[in-house]
Amino acid sequence: MKVDLFVVSQINPHDKMKNKPLSDYKKKKLIESFCDELTATQAAHRLNLDRNTVNKYFRRIRECIAAYREYQKMNLMITVINTPDKQIDSVVKNIPSSGSQDSEFPIRIMCLEGQLLTDIDIQLALNGSKYMMNVSGYFESAVNGNAHSKQHGVDCSDLHRIADDFHSFTTSRFKKFFGIKNEYAYLYVKEAEFVFNEKDSSRREKVLNKMTDQIFV
Repeated sequence: MKVDLFVVSQINPHDKMKNKPLSDYKKKKLIESFCDELTATQAAHRLNLDRNTVNKYFRRIRECIAAYREYQKMNLMITVINTPDKQIDSVVKNIPSSGSQDSEFPIRIMCLEGQLLTDIDIQLALNGSKYMMNVSGYFESAVNGNAHSKQHGVDCSDLHRIADDFHSFTTSRFKKFFGIKNEYAYLYVKEAEFVFNEKDSSRREKVLNKMTDQIFV
């Protein structure tokens, strides 16, 4: 007698969500969770989503932040270049990574028009640059952000103090993630730069909500 065997597998309810498109509500709440600086695990519990899904979109958010910050830097640099007798001063700081106990990577810190800006070692920047996308459609947001910075941004009068503050701020953030692998350093530095300049989480949310079509692709 032939007997058909049926294997009953245990189904993780989150597996059904992995390929399911996110609702506009979930997209908004995911951005909100990121701006609240939740970990992927915490956000997954809050939103009842698979952690891998949250990780995927948190990565996309960081990529969009990097593109946004590079676009702002480009516009500020153009302004400086077109201003007679104006020069760009910078300070180099080493940020510890998780490659080894003594592993560090250099970042160049500048301050223009109320915005702290960073340049990163070319090898690390190349790892990040492949994620860059066209953010010219958010030019208005970048310009408005620069106008806001002149009134409420970083005080650029003491670059060395600002560089020390950003170094401490970034080092502390990296400890929260138990260090950062070099291949992710670019994105995490740009995220730290974004948060340092926009300390109001509601303003960060506003910027990211304008880029939902880039984040949730």
